Amino acid sequence: MVDESTADGIDNYLGEEDPQARRYERVEESWPPPKDKPQAQRRAGAFQSRAAARKYWIILGSLLVAGLLFAFGLLAWNNPMPFGTETFWLIAERRADAVIAMLIVAVCQAVATVAFQTVTNNRIITPSIMGFESLYTAIHTSTIYFFGAAGLIGARTLETFLVQLALMIGLSLVLYSWLLTGRHSNMHAMLLVGIVIGGGLGSVSTFMQRMLTPSEFDVLTARLFGSVNNADPAYYPIAVPLVLVATALLYLNSRKLNVIALGRDTATNLGLNYKVLSISTLVLISVL
Repeated sequence: MVDESTADGIDNYLGEEDPQARRYERVEESWPPPKDKPQAQRRAGAFQSRAAARKYWIILGSLLVAGLLFAFGLLAWNNPMPFGTETFWLIAERRADAVIAMLIVAVCQAVATVAFQTVTNNRIITPSIMGFESLYTAIHTSTIYFFGAAGLIGARTLETFLVQLALMIGLSLVLYSWLLTGRHSNMHAMLLVGIVIGGGLGSVSTFMQRMLTPSEFDVLTARLFGSVNNADPAYYPIAVPLVLVATALLYLNSRKLNVIALGRDTATNLGLNYKVLSISTLVLISVL
């Protein structure tokens, strides 16, 4: 039981106003109301900030300008004829074939490598792991092995180029449709099969090369050795449209490829048809 004096003391204590508390209340009332901070807008893009985007475009623009200057330098450097004359442009036109070949190779190599690494979710391997280079070597080696040097030289036609292109695309379709559409489809198994096929074709090519005569081997080596000076402009009307179409299709699917880079399960959960998109991307890579 609490006596009356104690209860009265408690009531008086609770009823008294603390001057310290009243001072704090006056200070709080005098403070300006807090300003509402604008919430940062959430955005998704290729760059983390505008500064990063600006830096990227500055670097890209600088590289493009430097590339144009170097290309003009290749056309004009050490040209014995005066600038602007008909003979000057005749020599520059012959050099332009090599510049176009460099441009085609650069675009194909860059786009195909990035797309292949995105689909396979691996930043180390390149499309050459699928054995396309070995198939190209096997085609030319078998041509000179069965038909001789004259057959290889005579086979350097537009029709032969189309046949080689059809064989490479056909091999990619068979390989991808077989290994990526089954119940137990696996990207790693496809890569391993590509390595085995490339190694097998390379072994067959090496065996046939050892059976060639020295003169035939020299002709084959000169044919297999890549050189922009040996580029045939007759292939450009077919090669350039194929490169442009394949590059444009890959660029249009770039957003979907960004989702594929997250992994198969994530891409499937987000509503993408992983198998169809992977096979179509790999076919475009084989075209490049």
